[in-house]
Amino acid sequence: MKTPVHTSVQAHSISSPASSVANLSGTPSSPAAVYLPSHIDTSVTVSPSVTVSSAAVTVSPAAAAAAAGDMTLRAAFGGATPAYWSPEQHTLYADSSNEPELSVRTDIWSWALTALEMFCGGRFWGRQEGHVGQPILQQFLDPNGLNGRNVFREDLHIPVQLVDLLKSCLNQDANARPRSASELVSSLLRIYSTVVGSAYSSSSSNTGSTVATTPTVALTYDAAALHHITKASLATMFVDEGLPADGLKEIEELMSELTQPVNHVYHMIYGACLRGMDRLEEAYEAIQKAIQQAPNQIGYRTQSADILGLLQKNTELINECYKVLELDEDIKFNDYRLVLGVALFAEKRYEEAITVFETGLAFDPDQCMMKEELAKVLIEHRKDYETAIRLFNEVIQSEPNRYESMLWVAICYERLQVYQQAVKFYQMAMAARPNEIQTYQCFANLLGEVGQYAPAIALLTKALELDPNHIASINSLANIQLRLGQLDVAFSLYDKILSVDCNHANALSNMAQVLLKKEGTCE
Repeated sequence: MKTPVHTSVQAHSISSPASSVANLSGTPSSPAAVYLPSHIDTSVTVSPSVTVSSAAVTVSPAAAAAAAGDMTLRAAFGGATPAYWSPEQHTLYADSSNEPELSVRTDIWSWALTALEMFCGGRFWGRQEGHVGQPILQQFLDPNGLNGRNVFREDLHIPVQLVDLLKSCLNQDANARPRSASELVSSLLRIYSTVVGSAYSSSSSNTGSTVATTPTVALTYDAAALHHITKASLATMFVDEGLPADGLKEIEELMSELTQPVNHVYHMIYGACLRGMDRLEEAYEAIQKAIQQAPNQIGYRTQSADILGLLQKNTELINECYKVLELDEDIKFNDYRLVLGVALFAEKRYEEAITVFETGLAFDPDQCMMKEELAKVLIEHRKDYETAIRLFNEVIQSEPNRYESMLWVAICYERLQVYQQAVKFYQMAMAARPNEIQTYQCFANLLGEVGQYAPAIALLTKALELDPNHIASINSLANIQLRLGQLDVAFSLYDKILSVDCNHANALSNMAQVLLKKEGTCE
């Protein structure tokens, strides 16, 4: 299973807090990270003292407990226990330059050793001996082959059909083993039918609480669970590799096979596949089903918040982020405090946003985006340009090429009418991002306001070279031409704006002024 990896927080435009929430909580184009709980309980009790967990074979089974008499197997996610390694895993460990292909057949080997351990009531091979599976099986079948140590119950007999299946699973040649968990399940179902005398029904099993009448019954259930977990793992892998449609097919097949209510983990994987396909509303519904079953699973909450950000549903996003922060016992989800603050800012809940940002900076004083967002709220809500400048300068000290902070410092100094400093930071911003149109347009507006028309026109000309249809730059250039009395040029520029946006207020107003000036009725 995949270890939760928090979606990265990305920078956004200075123009609108509302438009930035989606960027802060994830992007539709990036692969959807799959958040899964660290354990799925699919254990099956074989006897009062022996419990086998099918979850253990998703990567490889865990080692049996070291303490004498403790026969409980424990699931190990994301790791590998040498005592259960296949020959190809040992080859890889011994010589990393010789990389054999590892596949589901490696897990099938490990499953077979788990099955042996279940039958004999303990592991009688050494920590590093998992790769000698066939001799181990022969030792188990021959009571004299265990050096006289009777470690298994004599009334637990392995059916001959199951012996043959385990031999195939423990073949030194991986290609000779069953090809998939589905093939393994089919074989076990046939064995079950032969041994028990009736067809197997998963509805007769209750995960984690059924005491199996025979190990063969338990093995059949165990392999069915392995089959389901394998499909879930494949779906997760496809999402991670940018193939969510393939993942969706796997998880839909899995869910259609279930006879009991769908586990929250499968709802979560289903939602991740849908998110990867940009089917965000459906993804959100699936993740909500997972949350209904596991409301305190923080990974589900963060995925829900990510999708709400993409959907720009700020009210729901705010509530979800508060829940994430309520469940979070440390600071590793501080980025969701940033998302929360931006959403509050977009909803004009300014004081609440300020409190959230200040709390986030108390956890992480070096969080640059948190400082930038706090500064923007202070500018809009309190007109506190001095504090904003201090915060932006702290960001620039940490990241000398931080364009957004340079531009905002320039804007703050312009509003404070400290023009020399404003010019300095506009020039710094242009050096940091020479092709950023917004810098040229804002800087030109400042120069136009102080009567420096020639350099302002030069800046706007540069901006329009980068984007001939940049409406804000066209409007700024038209305004300067109107001030200079270049009525025909101004008229042409306003007309170009109105051809794109017929309701552009400034262009409509100034177009009328141009016409009046041309008629000589307006001074």
